[in-house]
Amino acid sequence: MYFLTEAIKRSQGEVELRIATGASAGSANALISVIDSCVAPIDDPAEGLGFKTWVPVGIAQLYVPKKVTPTSILTREPIQRAMQAVTQRWREGLRADCDVVLGVSVTRKVPQFAVLTKQDLGPAVQVPRSEERFVVRIQGRGPGHAPLLSNYIDPDAVLSQPILPLTAAEDDASQMRNFDRLLDLLYASASFPLAFAPYPLPHCETDPAAARRSGGREGLSCDHPQSDLFYDGGVFDNSPLRLNYREVKRALRMGEDGRARWLMYDESRAGEPPAVRFAFIDPAASAYPALDEIEKQEQPPSALATAFELATNFVETSRRRELLALLEETSHEVELGEQMQLTQNQLPTISSQLGAFFGFFERDFRELDFYLGMYDGLVSVRRVLEGTGGSAEAETRLANAFSVLERPLRHELPAGLKPFACLLSQVESRYAEHAWACDGEELRNFRILLQVTLDRLHVACARVPEQDLPPQASPLCFAAARGKPRVLVRGVPPIEAKRRARLEREQDFHFTLRLLSEYGFEYRDLGLKPSQAKYGATKIRRTLLTMADELAGKQPTPLSEALIAAAGRAGANTITYEPPRNWFYLTAGTAAEFGASLLPFSWNESWARLNLALQISHWETIVTPNRFTMAISPLIGPELQVLFLSNTALQTMVGARVGYQAAWPDRAGFKGCGNDRVTGDARLCSQLVLQGYVAAALIERLRAQLVLEFFPTNQEADFKSRIAFQLSFGLQLF
Repeated sequence: MYFLTEAIKRSQGEVELRIATGASAGSANALISVIDSCVAPIDDPAEGLGFKTWVPVGIAQLYVPKKVTPTSILTREPIQRAMQAVTQRWREGLRADCDVVLGVSVTRKVPQFAVLTKQDLGPAVQVPRSEERFVVRIQGRGPGHAPLLSNYIDPDAVLSQPILPLTAAEDDASQMRNFDRLLDLLYASASFPLAFAPYPLPHCETDPAAARRSGGREGLSCDHPQSDLFYDGGVFDNSPLRLNYREVKRALRMGEDGRARWLMYDESRAGEPPAVRFAFIDPAASAYPALDEIEKQEQPPSALATAFELATNFVETSRRRELLALLEETSHEVELGEQMQLTQNQLPTISSQLGAFFGFFERDFRELDFYLGMYDGLVSVRRVLEGTGGSAEAETRLANAFSVLERPLRHELPAGLKPFACLLSQVESRYAEHAWACDGEELRNFRILLQVTLDRLHVACARVPEQDLPPQASPLCFAAARGKPRVLVRGVPPIEAKRRARLEREQDFHFTLRLLSEYGFEYRDLGLKPSQAKYGATKIRRTLLTMADELAGKQPTPLSEALIAAAGRAGANTITYEPPRNWFYLTAGTAAEFGASLLPFSWNESWARLNLALQISHWETIVTPNRFTMAISPLIGPELQVLFLSNTALQTMVGARVGYQAAWPDRAGFKGCGNDRVTGDARLCSQLVLQGYVAAALIERLRAQLVLEFFPTNQEADFKSRIAFQLSFGLQLF
């Protein structure tokens, strides 16, 4: 988006941004693009609003345990602080000729009902409406003055429309208060369920009849707003392209000065809008094959699998239904397809994993993806220019507009362009001379992430026949399909082929984590040195598990707490398996035992642990008073989790312990232990005991334990044996 807005500004008036619509985080990105398009060119992308807003915000800032509520894990305060840069840019003013419409979708927590029939004619037909779309108009007033912000409704709409409580006063202070109301709308639109709490948004609903009678002049005031809770706009309308298209058709017309302009409510809307190109920025659109192979289902699915598949399809269909409605409405308009420009990911991003939340774990992930996005923008603009002229002419125009595309590359490049120059040198041979930009210790992590990205692309493309690749795939993808070797990023020490090869059935996410370990990525935010990169998955898992447990602990009922804790642990275990930090168990069999397996210190591995136990042996003799030989043994020793034999279903442990057996026959050692007391079996005496054991747990709950005991000390009685075995079963709790 940074690259697209910069290309618009540098087109010398050939292209202008007139409308931007967005949902969820895309609503903030839409506003950022509007603002960036109405200020002077920004040569350093790190100084752009998009970079300043999103790159600094990670899990360390978003997750504050004290801020967790029963319905939200994260706090939006870091995002609100990051938006201060957007507020400052707004306060400084936008170009006087800037006249842009912004559309934002949100989702009501409690649906509102739309009445479709006249209630005085009988029972009313009501339809629940959860999704709402706010539309505002932004008009710049030059440097030093806050832009004018106003609601922009359709005066002919049949249903009521939501509007913000904006004042018509034009002084800067009033308009800055208007901007605060707009920020409230953005926070509501980005309130992803369970991640963020629903946001209370003050708003009003228009009176459609009054608006139609007055041509839109009435019904715009919102003097007595109501506040309702709203969730992420992407729940039902994740791609508000239909809203964008309808606003253009409704009110964008060519002015007498030859520029596109937005109509006032009382102006005639006759005629068609000017030539418009719609840029649809979909983070899920890729110009390369799927990174994970889709396995064909041989057997009939289970009931659980069927329910999950239906739920997934329902959510995806709901989020895309606005696009389907747009296609139905415009099926007769062939030009829509010709006007549509879909941006595509040329290279696989890293943040898209873990439900598009992976980027929050490391700032370097977000920085890499920012520059991958710049490359997607470059490819999109290049294709538009190639459609109006030749390839050479397009590249010349781009080089004249962007210094980073000049050849040779100037060494006084802005610092924020250096990573992009490095990326270009590795993915396009025409920019190979830019490779010096990859040098320097400050780009070490960037180089590794770029190498991992190219490795992932190569693996995905190499398994697909060349003729089956998307026509928009990158030259690197086609080269991989033809069997060409993968690119080795300058400055990244190579690793042997078998270590960078993808394992059979290995998912892309786990492949990515393993490559980061192999290349020695430094997880700065997670506190791991390059030599500790193999613990990245463990650290990420622990973070997610801590967040899930904190959310579970805030629940109002024990049942909901248990369900969320179990779901959180199951989700965390899909990243990598790690035993609980501490657990307790109770078993019974030839001996009864209450024990605990503890991780006393915080370290990156949890396979070495401490076992504490209190064992009761010969407990069954309590029913035979004449032969009462019960003994109690406190035990301590190391326990090892056999991780390569452990997973979410079955866990295996081995351990060794030492303790003292306090037996009843000799009163815990305070009396002698002769043959007459233990009938010749010295194992029944009070003495030192050494144990070795192996234990297995099913789904971390059902435990089976086999113990080998050895009694090394001498007693008065004759020894029949120094060895004993125990077998017991029970439960684990944590």
